[in-house]
Amino acid sequence: MERMRKYIVQYYGWIGSYGDWDCDDFTVRAVNIKQAKLLMIERLKHTLLKGAPHIELYSTYCRKMKQWDDGHEARMKELAKHK
Repeated sequence: MERMRKYIVQYYGWIGSYGDWDCDDFTVRAVNIKQAKLLMIERLKHTLLKGAPHIELYSTYCRKMKQWDDGHEARMKELAKHK
């Protein structure tokens, strides 16, 4: 049995809950990228999009975000000291 993997989908589209265009994301669980793309298409089929959605492994996304702001944890610890 194949292991389920978590993927993040990011897109720019019409967000009906507040009536405006914005970036949004959601996660899907699938055994491979092909299945994840099918789930993404199903979830977005009634969403107005600007551009193509982006999909990648959630673990890859988290690693990229940590590299982008590598000083975040140290700043949070410093702020916690002053509370």
